[in-house]
Formats: sequence, C-alpha cells, structure tokens
Amino acid sequence: MTLKLLPVLVVSLSLTLPMASPRAQPCGPLTVQIADTGPGCAPSGASIPNLSAFVSASTTLCSVSVALDQKMVVFPIRGATLLIGVSDPGLAIPFLPGCALRAMPDVSVAMVPDVVFGRQHFAFSFPQDPALIGSSLFAQGIWSAAGELRFSNGIQLSVR
Repeated sequence: MTLKLLPVLVVSLSLTLPMASPRAQPCGPLTVQIADTGPGCAPSGASIPNLSAFVSASTTLCSVSVALDQKMVVFPIRGATLLIGVSDPGLAIPFLPGCALRAMPDVSVAMVPDVVFGRQHFAFSFPQDPALIGSSLFAQGIWSAAGELRFSNGIQLSVR
C-alpha cells in the first residue's frame, strides 16, 4: 500500500517548492511584474493566508503558478477559492472589519489542496504575445477555516 502512495507524494512534493515572488520575471519576449496590492485579513486575529506567484516560460507560453500558504496545516484540509479580476476595487468587505476586496471577482476558481504542506495551488498559462503588453490581472485567495473566511493579500500580475 505504501508503494501506491509514492507517486502521489512525489507529485505533491514537486508542487510545494517555495513560491518566491520576485518583482519582475522574464517570459520569452515579455516580462511579468508581480506586486502586492494590499494586506490580507482574518477577522478573529488568526493567521492570515499569504498569496504568491511564480512565472516560468516554455517555448511559446508563460505559465503562472499561484500558491496560497495558510501558514498552518489544519486537518481536514479545506478548499480555497482564488478570485481573479482585471481590477483591484480595494472595497471594504461589510461585516468583516479590516478586510478589503483586492481583486474584482470576474472569475473565481477552486484551488488544488496540497495535503502534505497545507498549501493551495492554481496554475494557468498565456501566450508570449507582445499584444498583451500593458495588461494586468489581480488575484486574492479566500480560505474558510473554523467557521470564518480569511482573505489573503492581493497581488497584481502586469505584462511588460
């Protein structure tokens, strides 16, 4: 039975490398700038999840890997949602003091949990097309824990 779990552990471990967010990351003829747009929050004062991103390049695509680190492992691992939008409204969230919406929820996706380290992942790709220069995406993670919503910091990915 242990041998059957080995491929799963290898895949999990390969997905949990530290997710640094250097300010500018090259991708073919493009550069993707990653910047924080504001802090996250946990209304009860619990740990605040951290959102980071890393860009890698293939021959024709830029791949973005986004990770939500919950700073603690809670079992069972609960799912997280990633909000992706084309603007940062910076709106205060009613009934959650100190919390702000850092990405307009144009798209929301379920993140993939990593049961080994308690992180959540989501990846997407876009073409290395110079026509994308000047475009931006904003993202923020939401994690439900112990009956409350915790919001990550916001990040902005800008193509230059």
